[in-house]
Amino acid sequence: MANPATVSLEFSRVTVKYFGGSGIDLSNPIVSTFNTVTSANNGNHGWTIHGVSGGAAGTSCSFVSCYADTVTNTGFHIDTMAYCSFVSCAADHCGIGYEVTGTGSQAISFTGCGTESNVNRGTGYDGYGWKINAAIGVGLWNCFTYASPNSSIWVTGNARAVSVFGFAENTPAASATNSIVVDSGCSASLGDFSNVKPLSLAGYTNVTNDTQGGTVAAGFVYGAGSAYYEGNVSTTASPTQAQHLTRKDYVDSKAAPAPVTLTDASTIATDAAQGNLFRVTLGGNRTLCTPTNPTDGQVATWEFIQDTTGSRTLTLSSAFGLGSTISSITLTTTANKRDFLTAIYNAAKSKWYVIDFAKGY
Repeated sequence: MANPATVSLEFSRVTVKYFGGSGIDLSNPIVSTFNTVTSANNGNHGWTIHGVSGGAAGTSCSFVSCYADTVTNTGFHIDTMAYCSFVSCAADHCGIGYEVTGTGSQAISFTGCGTESNVNRGTGYDGYGWKINAAIGVGLWNCFTYASPNSSIWVTGNARAVSVFGFAENTPAASATNSIVVDSGCSASLGDFSNVKPLSLAGYTNVTNDTQGGTVAAGFVYGAGSAYYEGNVSTTASPTQAQHLTRKDYVDSKAAPAPVTLTDASTIATDAAQGNLFRVTLGGNRTLCTPTNPTDGQVATWEFIQDTTGSRTLTLSSAFGLGSTISSITLTTTANKRDFLTAIYNAAKSKWYVIDFAKGY
């Protein structure tokens, strides 16, 4: 049975010390504020902030400049809480600085928070800065660790939608193997951070701008020509086999885009980025302008349709190159007939080389 909510708590400049159990235990708190509150030298957790396991979550709580110091297990233990924020909080000399656990924990943010000199106490409290377990939508923004004996951030238990941006890892202990660990089955986005120890990333993890300036995109990538790849891609030198993409068979509207209808005018414009087949009905003698936004190697076809009058002529811009096989272009003169011109773009030469011209359809 769910406990009733604890509503509208407001603690300011309170210190709790020397309890054998957790220093501060908040059950189902909602719309509550804690400002400059300290839990120090307590057993179990410094703070236990929780809803009902398998039931209602606590919500709408803010923790500003709160502190957990020298506690046995976790500085801030957060279980089954939703849309809560921690701003400028600190957790020092703890088994874990901050632990966010349970699928009921969602939309939890840490802004400008830090943890220092944690202690590997074993039995699950192994000196992590942050442990994010099974939670959804947890964000760390411009957070800080110092002298971590273990990983600064550990994402585990199929946690999803975890964001870590602007993170700074400082002077980790020699016992720390990794700075950020993301386990298989989790999803995370990491960006613009300064790590000392290497990353250990599995699951669906995207990285931009770590210490080495690398970028890793996980999951899938659409490439040129609508190719579809699965795996990881990295900008760092000499990618591992795990970072090699595997091409998959994939077809969608990008592979066979719909024809693009061009605007008939004295000079006909083509935006090559819009597709590969362009169609226009000629209402007079026309010039086909140089296409804009082409891709090197792009093959495009133009379908020219005579109107009900017929005998319309076409002049190609100087960007179109004719060869000995197709040395000139003369359209069908019959009304309502159509002709097809195909060209391939060479970026080095800034030329569309005409490779086919078929008439009279």
